[in-house]
Amino acid sequence: MLKKLLFAVILSQSIFSSDIAYSDTPYDDPLVKSIIREFETYFPGIKVPKSGFINFQESPSVMVADSSTGKQRPSHGVCFPDWNNKKLNKIYLYAPWWRTSTNQWQKRKVLMHEMGHCLLNLKHLKNPLGYSIMSQTLDTVNPDGSNWGYLMGELRTRWMIYRRTGVGGYKY
Repeated sequence: MLKKLLFAVILSQSIFSSDIAYSDTPYDDPLVKSIIREFETYFPGIKVPKSGFINFQESPSVMVADSSTGKQRPSHGVCFPDWNNKKLNKIYLYAPWWRTSTNQWQKRKVLMHEMGHCLLNLKHLKNPLGYSIMSQTLDTVNPDGSNWGYLMGELRTRWMIYRRTGVGGYKY
């Protein structure tokens, strides 16, 4: 476990030490590639589909209430589940936000959150403290990413509880 955490920290430092350019194709985006590698490190038995699973979307598919202003805004990301075949689940990232957001940790949180829905079958966390990747707010991750290891550990623990008990996840 310590090796995995150390790998994630080293990987994140190497990714965030250089400028990351936006790509029109999610699988060509260096940050998306990094997040996929990290996900597969924490959840080795679950493979992220190599194409068609993560998509950029120019117009929003879902509007949400912003947690800081209360105003409606496009969702930064959304998982569209296929309830008949979870292998057909899709993630859509709101491209205008992905292109312009400078906070790499928030982007990482959004994609990891949607993979929590689409690949791990996890629901939103009803936690008043909000310290979970599966919470609905972006402020759960510190701007400098200093609590990322904690958040990933919490996500893995929640997934393990769901696998053993069925609590906190969707039923297929």
